[in-house]
Order: sequence, then C-alpha cells, then structure tokens
Amino acid sequence: MSPAAAVRTYRYYDLLMAAFVCVLLCANLVGVSKAVTIGGFTFGAGNVFFPLTYLFGDVLTEVYGYARSRKVVWAGFGALAYASIMSAVVLSLPPSPEWQGQEHLEAVFGSTWRTALASLIGYACGEFANSVTLAKLKVKTEGRYLWVRTIGSTVVGEAADTLIFYPLAFIGIWSTQLLLTVMAGNYLIKVLWEVLATPVSTMRVWGDDGGTVDFDSAGAGQEALAWIVDVPAIEKNLLDACRFQSQIETVSEPASAALSVICEGQKSSSRTEVDAQWSRKSYGQKAIAARFVSSVPHARAARQWFAGGDILGLLPMGGAGGNSMALVWSVADDRADTLRNLPPAEFCAAVMAVCGEQVGQLELTGEPATWSLALSKAEHWVGPGWALAGDAAHTVHPLAGQGLNLGLADAACLASVLAGREYWRSLGDEKLLRRYERARKAEVAAVSAVTDGLQSLFAQTGAPWQSVRNWGMNGFAANTPLKNWLTRRAAGVSG
Repeated sequence: MSPAAAVRTYRYYDLLMAAFVCVLLCANLVGVSKAVTIGGFTFGAGNVFFPLTYLFGDVLTEVYGYARSRKVVWAGFGALAYASIMSAVVLSLPPSPEWQGQEHLEAVFGSTWRTALASLIGYACGEFANSVTLAKLKVKTEGRYLWVRTIGSTVVGEAADTLIFYPLAFIGIWSTQLLLTVMAGNYLIKVLWEVLATPVSTMRVWGDDGGTVDFDSAGAGQEALAWIVDVPAIEKNLLDACRFQSQIETVSEPASAALSVICEGQKSSSRTEVDAQWSRKSYGQKAIAARFVSSVPHARAARQWFAGGDILGLLPMGGAGGNSMALVWSVADDRADTLRNLPPAEFCAAVMAVCGEQVGQLELTGEPATWSLALSKAEHWVGPGWALAGDAAHTVHPLAGQGLNLGLADAACLASVLAGREYWRSLGDEKLLRRYERARKAEVAAVSAVTDGLQSLFAQTGAPWQSVRNWGMNGFAANTPLKNWLTRRAAGVSG
C-alpha cells in the first residue's frame, strides 16, 4: 500500500461544510436584521435558523473530529468576512443612472459589515466575561454550587455578548425601543438554553454507618461530572453518524475484512471463535435496572448508597429540571429475583427504604430488568486480524458507572492507533494492534482494581468492617486534593 492510498476520504465532509457556511451566511445576512413578534414575544429572526449551525457542528465533530470541525467554523467566519467586504465594495460602486435599486440594495446589505464585526467582537467579549465570572464565582463559593456558577457565568457572558452585538449592529437602524426589546428577547432565549442544558453537577455517596462523600465537577475543573444520555439516544446518534461516513457499510452476514473488531459484549461468540481466553469472577450479585419519576426534581445530582453489601445508585434523567431517575441496584442473586417480582408499589417502597427522604416519592415507569455481575477479562485482546473492545474484552462492577466509558475509550484508542499506523502496515497487523492492547490494559486494570476492591470491602459484614470503611469514607471526603484527583481521573482528565 502506498502512502497516498492510506489517506482517508470523506464523502460528505464538503457537503456539510457547504451547509454550515450557507446557514451561517443566511442567518447573518437574511435573518439577523429582522425583528419578529410572535405571541407578544419579540426576538431576532436569525435565532430561528442559527441553531442549525450547532447541529452541523455536532455532526462534524462526532464524525470527522474536532480539528476538521474547527476548520469548517473558520471557513464560515471567513465567508462572512468576505461577504462583508464584497457588500461594502458593491454598494460603494456608482450605480448606473438607469438602475433604480441602489436604495433597496443598501437597505438589505448596507449593514453586513457591521453585523459581521459586531458578531466577532460580541462573541469574543462574551466568552471572556463568561470565563472571568466562572473563575470569580468558583473562588467566592469555594468550589461549590456548580449550577450557580455555570448559570451565573452564562448570565454575565450572554449579557456582554448581547449588549455589544446589537448596539454595534443596529443602533441608528432600529428604534431604541425595538433594539431594547429584541435584546431582551434574544438574551432570555440564550440563557434559557443554558439552563435547560445543565448536566450532572454533583454526586453524593452514603456509606452504611454514617460515612459520606460529596463530589463536585469543580474538582475535575470540568463543566460536569458526567453527561447522562439514554441508550436509545446514543444508538440513534451513532446510526446517524454512520450514514455520513462513506467507509461504513452495513452488512447482514459475516464479511471478510483486514481487521475484525469484536464488541459483542461479555457473551461474545466471535471471541470464542478466535480462541481468546476468558476469565470470570462472579460477584454472586445481579444488577436491577429500573426507571422512576419522583415527586421532587433530581437537582442534577447523582446519588449512591452502600448498605449491607448492596449498592444502589440513582442517576438523574430527563433534563436539568427533570424528575426522572434511573436505578442501578446491585443485590445478591436470590434477593434480586425477589425484588424484581414485587408489585410496583412494593418495589418503590423497597427503594425508598434505602434512600430515605433524599429522592421524594417514587413511581415506577417500566418493568425492572436484571443481569448477573462479574469481574471478567480476556487474557489477550488482539491477534492477527482481530481485536476485542468493550465488554467483549473486560467487564467491571457498575458501582462507579465506568463500563460504557471504558468501552468508548477502547474505541477511541483503537481508532487513534489505526490512524497513526505506518503506511506499510495492514490494519490487522498484530504488532500494530498490540499498541492498542498495551495502552488500554493499564487503565482497565486500575478501574477493575478500584471497583473490585470497593465491592469486596462493602460486602464484608460485621461492626468492625462498617467502622473501618465509613471511617475511610469520611477521611477520603476530607482529603480534598486526593478527592479532586480521583474526580478528574473518573472524568477522563489527566493530572
């Protein structure tokens, strides 16, 4: 294979770039200068279509990567700058005496340079104000109340953007009353979008004898501890992304390939066919999964309880202000079957008996599901022409919620290794694939050790064990540097 043959092609990349640039230009040239009133609410017409640029940006980032996505954004701003220059030149040229459209042309395109310049200045100042406010609030709140900090910084950042953009773009063109009305409407829309998109910001863990640990995304220096996404939504986005990738072909039967990536889960039959040795340590537990709605909002908080060998976790679902919760409850095998078969009201009562008043009154919204829990791993993850990934390579206890994250990290690492291969190596070269195996085994081993150790510790019965582990929890909670380091690691942040 020659170096030229190894270069990847992107079938839809140029079309998506054209669509992004088109929407950006139209939003700034056609929609931005018109004020709209619907139901007594006045806002800029550009806000109707401008969010499409975020949709294209998401697809570009997911399918083609961050670097190529940024190129498209810069191409859009470049096109906007060119449109501004072109409109200024065209309008400045003397019209023919027989042509009577100069006034109309100036009304439509006369402010293009202003809107483009105002957009760039407003965006830069807004981002600066947002960052400074976030940093100041973090010091003021001593790293607590992430939701207050993120919303507060957005309030200030969007205010700076709005206060700069609209006067620069439309003062002298719109009346003062219209200018202020549109500014208020657009500002409200932007802030509401941020409020609705606020992710999981805190997590509290309860021990079985008074021990507690609180985690905050400030410890990771991130916007959130985690993003909770429903499985159907992930699957839909993956399928949508695949449609934009010309090198992905869906087949109904097994097909020969230079490399087969086996990711069928822990019961993979393909793993058996390549003779990958599989070890399994059963926990004697099953996980119960269920969905609830609560009488109180979840407040973007994840919660977890360790009690009598059981581990119960509730994750917030349904948006920032929602009251839906997802349950993952690890209990002994025989007890799991008993709990699953309880009537809905009794099942909710059993969950609330563990959670206390923290989650309000719960109502079951679907049938609970169960599966067996085990610590498993393959001895070798790769071989000539094949590689294991996700649960086909390793499984861990769900108490830390890292199973899917480990699988996604496998996929990202393998893709990186394949993209950086020497041009003369085939995709199925075993030495090449060993790079992926070495890189991922260390992290998976560390996560496995932590989750297995915690499960084993809280499975021990007796007062001495309770005292020791809850003393350890409280000591860990008081060790801020260690807690923040672990939070960053769990969030995928180095250092």
